[in-house]
Amino acid sequence: MKPHRVGNSRSAAALWRRRAIQVLSGAVLAAAMPLAQANSYTTPYTLTDQNSTITVDSASNDGISHWMVDGVDQLYQQWFWGRIGSTSGESSLDTLTLLNGGPSDSNFNGDNNHLWLKYGDGTTIDDSTFTIAL
Repeated sequence: MKPHRVGNSRSAAALWRRRAIQVLSGAVLAAAMPLAQANSYTTPYTLTDQNSTITVDSASNDGISHWMVDGVDQLYQQWFWGRIGSTSGESSLDTLTLLNGGPSDSNFNGDNNHLWLKYGDGTTIDDSTFTIAL
């Protein structure tokens, strides 16, 4: 049986390297999380506040659908259209590139009741941000 050495510099260095690798691995994983979430804002969102729930699909021209109030659907569909310049036709908002977006709980009750979506077309200086809130 080997005697246990307190202060063995070799094992202390190995322990330090192991801890450094664990911390570095955790930092890399944490930095990669936003990249993994980057495409998550193309899925339908559900916003809820008290007796109201809406569904927003930012990746299709379905847009806002299923606005439920007390269990009764109040809305079939609502979405936004726009035009860039004066010669082109209107386009559905989802034809622009969704640059960023996400839901939040603005009244701190545990349910997401606020959604912001930032769209752009890659050619304009200003991008458009749309906010939907219950």
